[in-house]
Order: sequence, then structure tokens, then C-alpha cells
Amino acid sequence: MNDLITIPYRYEPGKEPMVSGRTLHERLGIETPYRKWFPRICQKYGYEEGTDFETTDEIVHRRDGVMMPRNKVEHWLTLHMAKEICLIQPSIIGRLIRRQMIEKEQAMYRMVEQDARELLNARRGLEKANQINTELTASLETQKKELMIQALTIMRQEETLTQQREDIREKNVKIRRMEPKAAYCDKVLNARDVFCITTIAKAYDWSGQKMNDFLHEQHVQYKIDGSWVLYQEYAGKGYAKSVTYIRKSDDGSVKVRIVTKWTQKGRELIDKLMRDAGWRPVQSEKKFRCMKK
Repeated sequence: MNDLITIPYRYEPGKEPMVSGRTLHERLGIETPYRKWFPRICQKYGYEEGTDFETTDEIVHRRDGVMMPRNKVEHWLTLHMAKEICLIQPSIIGRLIRRQMIEKEQAMYRMVEQDARELLNARRGLEKANQINTELTASLETQKKELMIQALTIMRQEETLTQQREDIREKNVKIRRMEPKAAYCDKVLNARDVFCITTIAKAYDWSGQKMNDFLHEQHVQYKIDGSWVLYQEYAGKGYAKSVTYIRKSDDGSVKVRIVTKWTQKGRELIDKLMRDAGWRPVQSEKKFRCMKK
């Protein structure tokens, strides 16, 4: 059930992740309308704008893409405020969402610590290179004053010095790239033993959308937040896996999309449902086509 709880996060450089207030209100199943619930809970527990949350005025589009005439007021909560609200709600879903936020916060801190360690190691390398550079420069100046006749040796040392300076320049570039950023997101690896719905549907000469609708009619899956998920009867039985795709936009925001992919076991389930419904995958020389019994 925890895998089905998706809470939008907003990331900005140098700041902690923020949680959508409207989505949190919806996931917690609070019956009081959001426009009444949010100011009431802020007044009751002393939450302040600018410290505990931020308010934005967002443009709303219908599903067909048409922009609505009125904007929607949204609130982005700090993880601290969001966790307190989950703790206040006497429900299992509240505890599950709070646990998810704690795990994300811990992952964020681990990423920050790792970046700090990498930055420290790079700076130590730079200090060592600077020390070597200083020593070589001093040695070179001494040799120029005392051993003018050893021009060839000095020339070789100058080449070494040039190489050291190039190394220092490259390390400076790396350090600038490794400056701390608030890039807090979960890296997800796609499993190799799964199939997308479009691949399975082609065997029956169907589109992926048609197959998704068929599985919905068979009460195998339903859609939540734009993603297909399995009903409890089929969830957790190895039929499908949830694959998360993370994309960073030009404005720096991170968008997360969850896609359901089917295992071989799930593919066999779909084939059984299709056969029970009277459909058979038939292969000809030119293409696959699905024929009714």
C-alpha cells in the first residue's frame, strides 16, 4: 500500500523539498474542504507563511488542455510541517505518508553528506597540488639563480610545472561543478525482466491504451494520479512492477512519473484474461492480428 502513496515534492537549489498541501490533504482523506481546512490548521497549530509553508498561485488546465479562467491557490509545506500534520491525523495512511517523508528526508541527508565528502576530497587534492606547485616553483627559482648552466634541467622542470598547473585548473573546474546543490530525488533502475503494455498489446494487434482499458474493465487495474496501479487482489503477487522515471525540467524542477510494467507472470495473466474473453493472438507471415473465436 505504501507504494501507492505518491506525494508531489518541489525542489529548489539550496532548500529542502516542499510538499504539496492540496495533495497531502487529499491523500489523508480529510473530509473538510481544503480552503477551510488549511487556514484552520495553521491557526490552531501556529504555522506561519514563509517559515512553515509557501503560497503559490498556479494556473489550472482541464484534462483536454484548456486553461481555466481562475488560478488555483496552492501551498507548499516544509517536511517538518507535513510530518506534524500526518502525526495529527489518527489514521494508518497518515503514518504511512509520514514514514515516506522521513525516508525521503534521510535519503536527502545522505546525498548531502556524500556531496560534502566528495567536495572535501577534491579540496584536499587541490591543496596537495598547490603545495607541490609551490615547492616546484621555489625549486625552479633557486635553480635559475644558482645553476643557469643547467638550462635543459630547468626546461624540463618548467614542463612539469605547466602540467601541474593544468591539473590544478581541471580540479578547480571539478570543484565548481561539485558545489552543494539541492538535487534531492530517488534514482530508480528499470528492471530488465518486465514488458510495457504496448509490447504485450501488439501480439493481439491492439494499442497499449486499448489493452489498459481492457484490464480496467476486468478489474485488474485502476488509474490514480495518471498512473495505472493494480487492485489489491492482484497487487504484490509478482504480476507487475512499478518503474519510476525522473526528469529534470529546464526551470530546475523535478518531475516524477510512475509506470506499471508487467512481468512474465503478469503477461501470462493477461493472455488468460484475453483468452477467457474470446481473443487469441494469431501470427501470420506479415503481422500479428487478433481474431475473435
